[in-house]
Amino acid sequence: MTQSSLVNQLIEELEENPQSRLRFFSLISKESYATKGDFQKLLTELVELRKTMDKRFVESDKRFEAQTKELAELRKTMDKRFAESDKRFEAQTEELQKLRKTMDKRFAESDKRFRELTSEIKALRLDNRTLSVGMGTLGNRMGHEFEKLVRSIFKDPLIKEGIDIEKVEKLGLRNKDPTILEGLEKITFDGYLHDGREILLEVKFTMDINKLRWFIARGKAFEKIKGKTPELWVVTTMITPDALELAKEHGIKVLTREGLI
Repeated sequence: MTQSSLVNQLIEELEENPQSRLRFFSLISKESYATKGDFQKLLTELVELRKTMDKRFVESDKRFEAQTKELAELRKTMDKRFAESDKRFEAQTEELQKLRKTMDKRFAESDKRFRELTSEIKALRLDNRTLSVGMGTLGNRMGHEFEKLVRSIFKDPLIKEGIDIEKVEKLGLRNKDPTILEGLEKITFDGYLHDGREILLEVKFTMDINKLRWFIARGKAFEKIKGKTPELWVVTTMITPDALELAKEHGIKVLTREGLI
């Protein structure tokens, strides 16, 4: 018997026999089938889910747009700050170049000044050898011309300042250090008094700034060689204004016929 014939027989049985029909529907009712309400509920849930998803997608789009805008603003800010940094670096580079030029110029001027000072020292040394008054100690060691000069003009001012001219002697220092006054072998002073004080005297009829600079240089040489800091005194009939100003700056005492000035 085929399946088709069995189905036909079942249909005939259900049509003709109410009990069979009841029995058949009883068996079918035991199975679970979705109702229209179930489909309606499912449809409602799907609609709500779609609304929720649409809402979240919209919110995500807004967040992406906000982040995109924020990134754009950040990029603008960074570009601006980088541009400002570039300007500052350029300004500093320009300033460093100007500073380098200024330093090069000043170093060149310093080198020139050192060369001039070296020439001045050599000239002063020659000038000192030519113009310094030859002297020994007062009495036997000082030259007669200087003795007459001191006794006639500066005796009273010197005594007034506590300097015993009878104890003043000429000084010649032996120099073995090539770094001191370019290795000048003998450094001489017109007068030297060491009666508890170390006093160096420079005697000139006229004292100008070049002669005074040479005296200051020899005074520093004395300090290096002897290890003692001397008092520097200038004895002169006239001193130029610039030399007097330099003497004051170095604490050098200037003695004229009128006394200390």
